[in-house]
Amino acid sequence: MTHNDPHVDSLEYKFTSDSTRVFNDPPPLEHQASAFNLRLADDHLTVEMKEHCATEHEARALVDPFVLAWEIDQALQSGAPRAIRFRFLQSNVSDRQPPPPGSPALLTGTASMTMTVNNPNLVVTAIKYPPPPEGFKASADVATLWHRYEGHLLGREPLPGMAFFCLTSVEWLYGGDRRKAAQALSISFPVLAKLGELTSTRGDEATARKREEGRPLIPLTMREERWIHVVLKQMIRRVAMTAAGARPPTVLMADLPPLS
Repeated sequence: MTHNDPHVDSLEYKFTSDSTRVFNDPPPLEHQASAFNLRLADDHLTVEMKEHCATEHEARALVDPFVLAWEIDQALQSGAPRAIRFRFLQSNVSDRQPPPPGSPALLTGTASMTMTVNNPNLVVTAIKYPPPPEGFKASADVATLWHRYEGHLLGREPLPGMAFFCLTSVEWLYGGDRRKAAQALSISFPVLAKLGELTSTRGDEATARKREEGRPLIPLTMREERWIHVVLKQMIRRVAMTAAGARPPTVLMADLPPLS
């Protein structure tokens, strides 16, 4: 049966957390955005649409990036793979020009599966749901950077190659110009230059991004690896903040962990 004038009233998601995050009877969380209002209660997220969307696809195009930003923001804070996820359940659609009385009610919904990754680390017990981020947009570029970074955290690729991909991807956003990227993202140029150096010249037989004749393989030190992780998280966050129109303070070398 078709709708005469369909309108997506709401979307529903299931809130899940992995074994590192336990929520102990948290109170409901409510949040208002320009296109929708949401309420998270009893691990069930209901998103009431304020903006008209005629299809589930249109509504999810507005909401899915928001919940992805929520997941990524929390993961960046912890420095680990995503501990919280929102699994889409269904859409609720009404007809603004309903059919004649006696016709079946119109309610549609679809479901999709999302894998929750278990990470047997320290378990954190929380009494509140984590709030969604402000000034943080999970654009397509942010999603790409995060998926590569999370892939490394899950052991799918070495640190130097992943970090170099993220660096060059950020540079590509600004015409391949590292200085323009540094200025736009409020990251000092020496930070990005050092990231480029470490990801190009460090690594052993299993992790090096490239090998040059006459140059020995030099593994990354633990301090260098930690430094790269901090910079990557800052870089991903600033791409997300810039996409949202925010202007964060500049990250300087002095703000980062020591390399020696």
